[in-house]
Amino acid sequence: MSLYEQTSAARKNKDIDGYASLLHEDFKFISHQDGSTMDKQAFVDKTARLMASDSMKIQDQRLIYENDDIMVSFTLVDFPDETTEAVIAVNKLKDGQIVEIETGATLVSG
Repeated sequence: MSLYEQTSAARKNKDIDGYASLLHEDFKFISHQDGSTMDKQAFVDKTARLMASDSMKIQDQRLIYENDDIMVSFTLVDFPDETTEAVIAVNKLKDGQIVEIETGATLVSG
């Protein structure tokens, strides 16, 4: 199973432990909103809160490109704050795990 398939399954099943296991120990998230960064634990904590919310729904998700170094995906997401965003995520890979995610998003509604 590709890394994209693993991350997709973990998000779909709201499996935060499975998702966290796909993140490298040196993981860093870079926010599209303000350029701030989060380490692995902060990102896992935030992702767990979003996964736990019944208000967050993934409408559309697809892989754009994946190889051993990078994975690029598109997702249309309804967030708990009642906004919908089209999100492109660039995932840098290392040792078969995600070492960095940087997103870009466009507000679709909200």
